Amino acid sequence: MQRLGILSMVGLLFLCAPLLAAAEEYQTGDWVIVTENCSLLDEDGAELVPISIAERFMVKEAREKDVLVVSEPEGYLLRSQILPSEETGIALLEEKIKANPNNAELYLLRAVQVARPKDRSTFPDGAVPAAQLEAAKLDLDKAVELGSEITHVRLLRAGIHKDLHQWQLAVDDFTHVLTASPNHMWALYGRATALQYLEEHQKAVDDLTPFLDIVKTTQANDQELIAQATLDRAFSYRELGKYDQAKTDLSVVLRLFPTNLNALREMGNVSIDEGDYYRTYTCGTTMTYVAPQNDTGYRLRAIALTKQGKNEEALPEINRALELPPERASEYSLRCDIFAKTNQLEKALADIEHADKLEPNSAVYQNKLGLILSKLGRHKEALAHFNESLRLEPGSMIVLDNRANELILLREYRKAIDDLNIVLRDDPQHVRALCNRGTAWRELGDFAKAQRDLDDAVRLGPNFADAWTCRATLDIQLGLYAEAKQAALRCQQLTPKAAPNLLILGRALLELGEHPQALQCLDQCIELAPEQPYGYNLRGLVYFNTGELEKAFEDFDQAISLNPEFTMAYINRGNTFLQMEYHDDAITDYDTAIRLGPPSYLAYHGRGLAKFYLSDLEGSVIDFTRAIELSPLSPDTLVMRAQTYTSLEQYSAAKKDLAASLELAPKDADALYTLAQVRLLEHDLNGVEPFLAYLSQLESCQGNSCTMVVFLGLYGELLQKPQQVAPLLAAARKKMPEDQMLMPYVDYLQGKITRAELAQLPIYNDEEYLAPRCFRGLLALIDNRSEQAREDFRWVMENGDITSYEVDFARAELSRMDAMP
Repeated sequence: MQRLGILSMVGLLFLCAPLLAAAEEYQTGDWVIVTENCSLLDEDGAELVPISIAERFMVKEAREKDVLVVSEPEGYLLRSQILPSEETGIALLEEKIKANPNNAELYLLRAVQVARPKDRSTFPDGAVPAAQLEAAKLDLDKAVELGSEITHVRLLRAGIHKDLHQWQLAVDDFTHVLTASPNHMWALYGRATALQYLEEHQKAVDDLTPFLDIVKTTQANDQELIAQATLDRAFSYRELGKYDQAKTDLSVVLRLFPTNLNALREMGNVSIDEGDYYRTYTCGTTMTYVAPQNDTGYRLRAIALTKQGKNEEALPEINRALELPPERASEYSLRCDIFAKTNQLEKALADIEHADKLEPNSAVYQNKLGLILSKLGRHKEALAHFNESLRLEPGSMIVLDNRANELILLREYRKAIDDLNIVLRDDPQHVRALCNRGTAWRELGDFAKAQRDLDDAVRLGPNFADAWTCRATLDIQLGLYAEAKQAALRCQQLTPKAAPNLLILGRALLELGEHPQALQCLDQCIELAPEQPYGYNLRGLVYFNTGELEKAFEDFDQAISLNPEFTMAYINRGNTFLQMEYHDDAITDYDTAIRLGPPSYLAYHGRGLAKFYLSDLEGSVIDFTRAIELSPLSPDTLVMRAQTYTSLEQYSAAKKDLAASLELAPKDADALYTLAQVRLLEHDLNGVEPFLAYLSQLESCQGNSCTMVVFLGLYGELLQKPQQVAPLLAAARKKMPEDQMLMPYVDYLQGKITRAELAQLPIYNDEEYLAPRCFRGLLALIDNRSEQAREDFRWVMENGDITSYEVDFARAELSRMDAMP
């Protein structure tokens, strides 16, 4: 029987309560609606099949008392049992409703024609406007209010609820029908499909299974219906993770209809979920063969290739899918993923922005926008998109974890920890969240909590590469470089080409002094991520430590060109300028680093050194002081400020700094050496004690160490306390090579040669080095030849530079001599 169905796959029911129809003229091709439960009649008036109220038929021939309608079998309907359909019928019903406002059937008849017009060609996309559906629903609400128990009222209203995406209301109406008729097949099917939209898939399966049993019993020949319902059940099985059941159902559909595109698509999706990418690709290929103008097959092939890491091969497939209608946001999103994996981030951003325009208010696309912008270093914009994603889907643990990662990059560590605490309350074994929280605690300096989280992360996720990288980073900050190396190597076993881990491994190898291995590691890191500045910066440090200053400069310069706001690269390039004695250039880089921030003790320390070498001693003290404020536990800066105070002849301040430095590092060689110098400048032979401690750490006594030995020995003679320096001379002689340039002075101080013999040696009158001239001045003081001493010390001041101890010595002696009456 050819009929225009009232509900799509919902079914028709019998009603009682006949209505009188007005006499109308019907033409061939007109549509009529049945106004009561009745029967289709043959030419002699015998009943053929029962007909329900609200069914509609096309007129084939009109007679005086009845009309022949197109049906299977063909039959007649009495004129008294029909009304014109569509506008004419609606107008007649409005008159009848005015006359009979409490007749539920009238509201049903009008609702059917308003909600399910036979001609939808004038509607956009063939969809009945929501306003029209709402009007029909009001009629059905009125019928229910009037106490109508007509099943068809509930079924039609449920169908309208589905059209309006009011899934729970649809479920409620279908349930009302099923309460009275538990095996009503169309109510079972309608409720199942509504439950799928509510993501209540087990309940949907529970409805679809009896529906299929009924269909196979009563309508076994309707293979299309069986295939559709089986396909629907397969979808729910897939959503429940019951892949075997899903594949069984899909196989049934494909046996009935081998080229069913929906079944092929779902089989491909199930295969994706199971990781069977070969089958996914096969399903996609079949679809492209059966329907080459359908985009889905190309999309499936692109997904299969992407999942196998074949991104270059996947790109033409998704491009082909995008060339075909309709324009799908999901396909732009997939191409975004491919571009992101191939490091084409600007293209990835353009695609996900387009997807977001096609489907606005998508939490998924907002999250992806955040991820891409984060990779582009646009962290504030990324954070805004993560916030929007969480507004759209407040409970997303994935997005909370992503936002926390972004907050860490923005140094908002407390806020990051707040997000991660929520994630870990939901899932205490969330390895990535543990890694991120451990990183946040590390940045806050709470290393105990960081270690706890990262220990848990590597224990729970031993094959999660990032956990080992995070642990290696913590170990580096704790100075545990061997442990950091082992953790990074474990990560490398899992992901050999992970640039961030190679960076950490390179740092560990650098700190361990394994420079060739560090260079090899960082070369690979730069090859994998040439657009990232961090590999260049770290490789520059390796070159710096091995004395290859030109190469170090080139790498730091490249790091800055890639990120003009990379503070650490400016500091490192400044240090390189400092080593190359380009002090003004060094200060420029340190200035930039300080301006960019965050405040760094290294920048102030470096600038203090550069100013010291440029004789800006007051400026040097200011910078060293700021560096100490930022890093109070840095003995190096305390020693440098002490040396600067020494050049300013502020010996008390210098000794205070040296005492603080030696409290932090009692065996620090530079501090011991400088303390000996300061005491000597004050004519305090207690300088022997720290110098002996310094000397004990040396394998041999050469260079500046020999110079200090001679100074101390000569001061012992000047102050007439030679016995106080005798142990030092003996200890130093054992560590001095016999060919040491200053050995004759040690021989003199130990009485092995006379003053006259010393004066005959070339070293005594040497003017290439500052030390011999200082020694000659000291000997002149010993002999009370002050003018000769003054001449020698002035020569040292004129020919030496501010960084040398000889200049400090000459200045101190001249000041002492000038102070004498």
